[in-house]
This record gives sequence, structure tokens and C-alpha cells, in this order.
Amino acid sequence: MDQLTFSFQGLVATLLQLAAVVAGVVGCIQVAMTRPDAFPAASKLSKGAWLAIIVVATLVAGAFGVLHLLGLLAAIAIIVYWVDVRPALQRVQGRGRQDGPYGPW
Repeated sequence: MDQLTFSFQGLVATLLQLAAVVAGVVGCIQVAMTRPDAFPAASKLSKGAWLAIIVVATLVAGAFGVLHLLGLLAAIAIIVYWVDVRPALQRVQGRGRQDGPYGPW
């Protein structure tokens, strides 16, 4: 039973690590393809800063896994990109949703 629990925990940790790395790699590609002027227009850090943050976070998450403190911080940086920076960039570029919670503004 202990081996089954251990292998399940290892599987979950590996899947979380893989998800963080994939999200980081896709985020790196998206940041690299985004216009540099969109970042200040969205009131975010510069393109170079976000590219550095996402690249370092992806490398750290891949090296340590998300259950390690550094890996957890890296995963948080990747999540911040996906839930805050990317939607703001899409709105600035005219690709995001223009709807409020109850319909169009």
C-alpha cells in the first residue's frame, strides 16, 4: 500500500511539473511573439522582463518540480502570466473578450 501511495504522489508531482513546464514554454513563445509596445500599454513590465521571468520560471520548475519552494514560486510566476498578463495583453491587442460579467460593456 505504501508503494502505491508513493507512486501516486510521484505521478501527481510529475504531472504538475510537466504542466508547469508546458505552460512555461507556451508562455515563452507567446511573450516572444507579442509586440513590445503592448506590454507598457497594458501597464505590465516590459517584454524583456516578462520573457526573462517566464524563461527562468520554466527552467526552475523543470529542475526542481513544483513541490519544492523554488519550483512553487516559479509555478506562481507562470500562473501570474497566464491569468493576469496574457489577458491584459490580449485586450490591448484587440483579441480578448470585451464582455463584462453580465454581458458587453
